[in-house]
Amino acid sequence: MEQEALPYKPEISILRRRLELSKSFSALRRVRPRVPFWQLAAHRIPTLWSLYRGLSKEAPGDNIRWRMRMFFERYRCLTSPTATRDRLLLAHRYLDAFRASNGGDERLQRVLKRYNEMIGAKREKEQMKDVLRRELAWQERLRHRPILTGAYLRPTFFNGPLPRMKPQPVHISMMIRRRRLARERRGEKYAELVEHRDDIYRESTFEEALSGAALGSDEQEFLPVFDEKEWVKSIENQQAMIRNSLDRDSKRASTPYPPDMLEAIKEARREKVRNKTRERQRELRGEVLPRTLERSRQRPPAHVRVKMSREQLHMDRVVRSVSEVGYVGMVKSQMGRNMKNPDKWKELETGKEDEQSRLDELDNKIREENERRRKQVKDHEEV
Repeated sequence: MEQEALPYKPEISILRRRLELSKSFSALRRVRPRVPFWQLAAHRIPTLWSLYRGLSKEAPGDNIRWRMRMFFERYRCLTSPTATRDRLLLAHRYLDAFRASNGGDERLQRVLKRYNEMIGAKREKEQMKDVLRRELAWQERLRHRPILTGAYLRPTFFNGPLPRMKPQPVHISMMIRRRRLARERRGEKYAELVEHRDDIYRESTFEEALSGAALGSDEQEFLPVFDEKEWVKSIENQQAMIRNSLDRDSKRASTPYPPDMLEAIKEARREKVRNKTRERQRELRGEVLPRTLERSRQRPPAHVRVKMSREQLHMDRVVRSVSEVGYVGMVKSQMGRNMKNPDKWKELETGKEDEQSRLDELDNKIREENERRRKQVKDHEEV
């Protein structure tokens, strides 16, 4: 029968040798700090008080000093020791160059002077770009700014009395959505609390029946657990809070419009009429507006258009113009369209009645001149 192998036990000399070696190498073992390196004084004090302060003090120009400040602000969020070390070495090279320039190195002085001028030109260029970007952003904001349409946004459970705006601000839409979801959650929570209260009532009734049965027997006294008053108190508090929120919703829905808001909405309606009037006058002066193009691109409904002839389609396209004179005015008059001055196109085409004699005289002169020129051309050809 084979014997079981005994566990290995090193000799005492080997254990002593291991202990000596561990003591020798323990001083060479890397010690990891318990805090990030950017919180260590060994990093912060030399970086802030020696490097950054030295760069700000030795910088040969205001633009270079600003560049060094931006350099530190850009890389202040680095958390990698390797990347941070590379940036710090670059900053130390900057500091050495600044000190050498201030010490009298003419070549570095010329280089840093050009570098300072280059940074200044780039800053001015970026400032102009920033001005343009802010102006474009402001114009875009004005283009999409909400305007009052003159309509009412009626008060509901989710919003008070408000004027209708186009486009509607996002924060108002999100407010309505958030309140709608909150009201749904309150309704579900209230139904759940009612069920819990009914369950407690049934448990309390059941325990009262058990305690009454226990009093009439010799068994051990029954101690109830579900005391209705204690268990229902927290539920009633939550229900009261939900009812208060629902009452606030009802009060919000019945809030009347303030007088200043009503006046602002009515003024928006008047301004809308004035704006459309100005737009119509611009169209009559010959300006082509988006409204003009939209109206000219319209067509009759499909079931009507399919029954129209080519001439009727042409006339329908003509009468959609804003003009009321010339050929357009004549077609509109023939089709019975309402015009601001129905006889204006006749006056411009045939002239006014009190000027008919003068126009006839001019017409005769033009005809005589044309006839004379025809004869002159004919005589020249015969010769």
